[in-house]
Amino acid sequence: MRRAVDNWDPVTVEVRNYRRNGEKFWNQVTIAPLYDEDGEPSHYVGFQQDVTDRKRAERNLETERDRLALLNQIVRHDIRNDMSVALGWGGELADRIAAEDEDAFERIMTAATHTKELTEAVGDLIDILGTADPELEAVPVDRVLRTEVDRVRSNFDYRSQSITVRGDDDLPTEAVLATSILSSVFGNLLDNAVFHNDKADIEIQVGADVRDDTVVVRIADNGPGIPDARKREVFGRGEKGLESPGSGLGLYLVDNLVDTYGGSVWIEDNEPTGAVFCVELRRVKD
Repeated sequence: MRRAVDNWDPVTVEVRNYRRNGEKFWNQVTIAPLYDEDGEPSHYVGFQQDVTDRKRAERNLETERDRLALLNQIVRHDIRNDMSVALGWGGELADRIAAEDEDAFERIMTAATHTKELTEAVGDLIDILGTADPELEAVPVDRVLRTEVDRVRSNFDYRSQSITVRGDDDLPTEAVLATSILSSVFGNLLDNAVFHNDKADIEIQVGADVRDDTVVVRIADNGPGIPDARKREVFGRGEKGLESPGSGLGLYLVDNLVDTYGGSVWIEDNEPTGAVFCVELRRVKD
């Protein structure tokens, strides 16, 4: 503050002060120069404000962020690792299950898979809540989407339904503004296409359209589709798809992440049945 005063610069500082009764409080002090008719600084005007409540709220917020970070560590490490072990052993047993037990086995594996995916969604959501303004970087759409497609092909091979994903071999090599967890956007949409599909043969088509300033990624399925009245609602926290056993966090996470990236997400109808999830992200130009 002394340097600002000597240089006639405006300044705002927060200082800890004491009341007459000895109670500590936080004081925000703002000073700014006043100028005479010749444009020369002649006086200072000052303001002060008690910001103790705000500082207390900031400390409480920091405490909650620390707790979220701990929860994130537990969720992403301990629970995910245990589910990975369960899925690994389940995969080993897949060929030894008697025909009459196949349905029960598939239900167990589906629940374990969904639990693992849920831990990822919760962890990513915590990352969003703990970062007010994340730093965006250039992220290759084709590479991220192709990785998630490969994950879906391998993670759901225990299901009695056949799962066919097309289009990942013909993606444009474009980058968009995002973060390292862009994979959660595509991963949750692909999982959604599997979990909410009761067809014997699940078909998923992925693709991307390059526009002047954006890239639009489309993930289409042949499931039951989503009524127009629900196309926006499904992105709300706790909302679930039709007859869905899921948590409702996946699409909520997608919506929040895409919004953080300055993009948009919406749903269109697929023909003859199903839904098309469209994600528009800002394109990084050379």
